[in-house]
Amino acid sequence: MRRLKELAAVIAAVFLGLILPATAQMSFELGFGWTFVAPAFNSTYVNEFAPPLTPETYYVSSAAVQTLKLNGKASYGMSGFFNWFLNKNVGLQVLADYHRPRFSGDNSPYEVTLNYQIFDPETYHNIDNEWPDTSGDFKATTFSLNVIARFRVAPNLSLSFSAGPSLFHIQGKAAPIGFTSFRVDFDGEIYTLTGKTYKMVYEFGPDSRYGFNAGTEAAVTVFRNVILAVDIRWFQSSKSTCDLKIVPSDVITEPIEEIEETINLGSMKVDPSYFRAGLVIRFLF
Repeated sequence: MRRLKELAAVIAAVFLGLILPATAQMSFELGFGWTFVAPAFNSTYVNEFAPPLTPETYYVSSAAVQTLKLNGKASYGMSGFFNWFLNKNVGLQVLADYHRPRFSGDNSPYEVTLNYQIFDPETYHNIDNEWPDTSGDFKATTFSLNVIARFRVAPNLSLSFSAGPSLFHIQGKAAPIGFTSFRVDFDGEIYTLTGKTYKMVYEFGPDSRYGFNAGTEAAVTVFRNVILAVDIRWFQSSKSTCDLKIVPSDVITEPIEEIEETINLGSMKVDPSYFRAGLVIRFLF
């Protein structure tokens, strides 16, 4: 038993002898950043369906088509991170980014045609050249785990390079997407065709996807434990396919499920990738 205690003491001494010099070089950093973000989001969705007519007795055929474009606009965001340096040059980083870019997009005209027959075949045809451009926004949150390599190039100046896996989480909402329905009414003497068109809001996500990030940072020591830095970084992820949904509204008097089924509402390609440049302040502990 005595020999076991002596062996345990020797092992503990060796372990402490190895680990203490390493822990003496460890340092921790907590930082926050304000970022300028250029998203890679650039999608197109074709809304094509057959507008319904009530009652169906008078219906012959119909068609509606429009092309919707969604382009992510440059925006501002924020970031936060925690760095754990094992020595002066190598460390690990937990990084979180958030931004909420707006959408733009020049949509095509919304063209609707209805062929119906009461007494003789008739055709209703309308092209809405004033269909609004896309509006809306999307929220993007990214969590990353990076390896950092840092090099001091001057007494108060250092350069860092870091990269690692990222988890992207994205969710968005945009407008307008069109839906048209028709109705024939008879008051005993005259048949009247009426139609109504909704300009609806649609949404996609939430969706999560893995990718990676890589970037570089130039940092200047302002005070002993306060550092200012400029960080440039690219976040890359594969495109995901997100199902679209119509957002309910008091203006829409028809069941949302029926509208989605009628227009055969599908999915859209979403690219969470983005470039960002950030102004960072970090604190050394």
